[in-house]
Amino acid sequence: MGDLFIYTGSDEATAAEEARKKVDALVGADKDDFNPEVFRTSDTRDDAAILDDLMSSINTPPFLVAVKTCWLQNYSGFANESAASVKSPGDLGKAIRRFTEMVKEPLPDYVNIVINASGIDKRKPFYKAISKVYKFVVFDKPDMNSRNWQQQVAELLRHRAQDKQMELSRDVIAYLMEVIGDDTGRIDPELEKLLCYAGEQPSLRDAREICIGQREASAFAINDALGKRNLGDAFTVISQSLEHSKSPDSDCMRLTRMMGRYFREVLHAKLLLAGLKVSPRELGAKIKQLGDDAKMQFPHNPLLG
Repeated sequence: MGDLFIYTGSDEATAAEEARKKVDALVGADKDDFNPEVFRTSDTRDDAAILDDLMSSINTPPFLVAVKTCWLQNYSGFANESAASVKSPGDLGKAIRRFTEMVKEPLPDYVNIVINASGIDKRKPFYKAISKVYKFVVFDKPDMNSRNWQQQVAELLRHRAQDKQMELSRDVIAYLMEVIGDDTGRIDPELEKLLCYAGEQPSLRDAREICIGQREASAFAINDALGKRNLGDAFTVISQSLEHSKSPDSDCMRLTRMMGRYFREVLHAKLLLAGLKVSPRELGAKIKQLGDDAKMQFPHNPLLG
């Protein structure tokens, strides 16, 4: 029996990359102009026609190979799937229903199907029917409002770097997190730039030179230089940031406020170090052990929030 692999979620870039890996693994040495067969929306073929093409291929035995792979790539048609209560869906709705009926039954031995698609609704018939038979692998973008978003991005960076045989230091990962934010689609392009520029073990300096990010990247670089008491690096980063600024005056104020906030946080940390009588390395663990009464000794300290 053939198999079906479905990758979806709001993190479309990661879903597409994992689908590509699965296709490569399934095809192996049999990869040629006919295998895998790739189906994607184009200017000449709409979403309904693409599904019809895929279903036709599923019903057609492979040529020259024992098992072929069909890849429904970057498909968005499921986002417009009709509800089960709709009696007369349009062409796309009808195509999705035919496809659902086809793949919920055992697939022919000669075909495997890989799908990476956005907009799959768990309340709609396709998901409800197919999830009983096959697993949906869901990749969602990190939630910037979550305390764990940085950890999620860091894990993605490490995973993608390992795929490219790259070793990233903590400083490089921290910098790239600030550059990328929650735009996980930038991970591979930024890593490719780093790999071509600096090889498999890029330094923080390499990352700063080649991976130009958003304002947060400048903020990280400035704070890092200030933390290391490297005034020269701090001035260099500030100069580079203002050189490309469209509003130097407002950005000067932004950088001033940012550095002021950084020094306030450093001051709060030093007050905790003195009050708790611990070393910087011990501070994080000590804060986790503090009870409410102990925290009252340091009112308004944001590090205890």
